[in-house]
Amino acid sequence: MIPHPILESEQVLPVISLASSSNGRASGKSWKLEKSATVRSQLPEGLKTKRWEDRMEKTKKQQAIKKLQAELKDEKQAEFQRHVT
Repeated sequence: MIPHPILESEQVLPVISLASSSNGRASGKSWKLEKSATVRSQLPEGLKTKRWEDRMEKTKKQQAIKKLQAELKDEKQAEFQRHVT
């Protein structure tokens, strides 16, 4: 039987452990930045607040302002109608 050259000269190489990253794989590219959460600067102020109570309070204030504006508009319209007739 002819000896196989690869099997005879096979060397056992030590296993090198790689440094693990937080996600399991690292890019290896030194210029690549670490990913992080997106900062949402374009969101409206109402959505930036974290608490539900804060958002509901702001909504109630806006509804009260709209109601007052509607009342003032109706009053002005009624005064105009009285003046015209």
